[in-house]
Amino acid sequence: MKKGQAAIEYILLVALGLFIIVVGFTLAFYINNFTNSILGGVEQTRSQTIALLVR
Repeated sequence: MKKGQAAIEYILLVALGLFIIVVGFTLAFYINNFTNSILGGVEQTRSQTIALLVR
């Protein structure tokens, strides 16, 4: 394997690793937002149910 080819392959591997990290953080952000919205809806429903039972 030539030195130039090895350097290019190394750069591509580093770029691929960075891309995977960025995609992972993006997915984590969207999953976090999704779960927060679901849990917020559950909390609101729970609060309404408790308010109905307390009356």
